[in-house]
Formats: sequence, C-alpha cells, structure tokens
Amino acid sequence: MAKARKSIPQKTKSLLQQEVNSQCPICDDQNVDHFEIHHIDEIPENNSPDNLLMLCPICHSKITKGDISEEEVKQIKNYLMIKAKGKSSAKSSNTINIKGNVSNSTVANSISAQTIVYKSRSKPKMEFADGAIGKKAELKKLCEASDRSI
Repeated sequence: MAKARKSIPQKTKSLLQQEVNSQCPICDDQNVDHFEIHHIDEIPENNSPDNLLMLCPICHSKITKGDISEEEVKQIKNYLMIKAKGKSSAKSSNTINIKGNVSNSTVANSISAQTIVYKSRSKPKMEFADGAIGKKAELKKLCEASDRSI
C-alpha cells in the first residue's frame, strides 16, 4: 500500500529554500526550479521543517537509493539548522531595547545603532559625552555659526 502524502505548505518550502541558500546542500547545484524535498524519516505525512531537506533531484535520488546514508543526511540537516540559528541570534544580538522615558536620555558614542525605536510623544534628546567625537563636532558647528554672525 502506497504512503499517503500531505502537501507541504508554500511557507515551509520557502523556509527550506532559505535554509539551503537556494543551492543543493550536497552538490551546490543552484537550479532551484527543479529542487525536491526529502523526508528525512521517510514518513511522507511528517512535514515538520526539522524533518525536511530541500535538494536537487540527483542528490535526492542518491539518498533514496542509499548512495548517501541516512546519517549523512541527518548531519547535513543538523548543520543547516545550527547555521540558521547562528544567523538569527546574530540578528537579535544587534538589538538594544531601551525602556522608560527616553526624552532626556544620553546615548554614549560607544554605541553604534542603525535604528532607534522609541515609544513616546517626543523624540529623545541626543547629548554627547564630554570629549566625544560628536560633542567636538557639535562645538565646531556652534563656533562656525558664531563666526558667520560676527
């Protein structure tokens, strides 16, 4: 009796394609249009992303025939999952959350930020610490402005 197959949601397929970076994790083929999805535990109903591996048809055939062992497939999947977790933690480690009233906050010049998100009605007051590069630039602008007015 043939195993019943559940269709794999498009969102899961997209996540799997991101996981392999649009190339076969075994042979580096980049012909994504023909990629197939392998069920690591050989149970077609188990469409958990942890059980699925996207790869090219040739490598999928090699796994099915036993040319590539189940252990190798599991190692590849584990490597991809660890790599993906590293990327997500790298993104989150670049985030700073500031709670409370930030309207009179001082942000030191040792912090570099691309985006500051604040939830208040007024924008935070940006002040530079004494001796900071920003403070020197701020003083230079004030001096230039006063020179022009003289």
